[in-house]
Amino acid sequence: MFIPTPDRNERLLKYALIGLGATLILALLSALSFNLTSLRLPESGNEPTSDTVLSTQDELKLQEAIAPLIASGDMKACEQIDNAMYRAVCINNIALQKAEETNDIAYCGYLDDELIPEETCERQVIFQKSVDEGNTNACAETKNDALKRECEDSFPIRLALEKNDPSLCDRSPSPGDCKDILALGRFSTDPQSLDCASFSTEDARNDCTSLKPLFLSATPDLAKLTETCMGVKSPLFARVCASSGMVAPSPAQP
Repeated sequence: MFIPTPDRNERLLKYALIGLGATLILALLSALSFNLTSLRLPESGNEPTSDTVLSTQDELKLQEAIAPLIASGDMKACEQIDNAMYRAVCINNIALQKAEETNDIAYCGYLDDELIPEETCERQVIFQKSVDEGNTNACAETKNDALKRECEDSFPIRLALEKNDPSLCDRSPSPGDCKDILALGRFSTDPQSLDCASFSTEDARNDCTSLKPLFLSATPDLAKLTETCMGVKSPLFARVCASSGMVAPSPAQP
């Protein structure tokens, strides 16, 4: 057994909220969807070349040209796009789409690793596939050792979230953290049904007891909520308050 570091706790919390779709901590979600309106533009230092300096009209024409190609799912058809960046956009979107649909990590290899990082695609595939299969075999499909460990370490929590079964947290290196994340998900999505005793630490239980009636109120007292958030002691509820727009301190880790 070991106690995760704060950085590890943040990563595990992020994975949990991706599975839950919890609205209160939306800021911690990883944006794993890519489309024409959310392109990664060249990083600073990689200035656009003459190939990518386009007029607004040209941009619109290229977007219209690649949209049906992406919808077709035929990467070879992307080669007819003369503009290098939009050709890459076309291939990247199809590759990511295929990877998501098939849970086949091989499609991640078609990404240019610039507009869409290959690691992002691989993480999405092996995380989903491991949960679907109920084991960590898929984690070994990546050659990225750090990502493999990340997949294996977070698996018990992701499986517990998928099955909504706190007993699966006993397979986690940190079962208390795992159960707290499940409880936090219920607090975020259905606070009425949450028993604050579900949290593993006294600070979290007390914070839950203080905040629960405020979040349940039909006419929330924002001043009282802000005041309560200023006094939270658990890292979990500090994040809940922060992502709800309330100013909350960052409690020191024990």
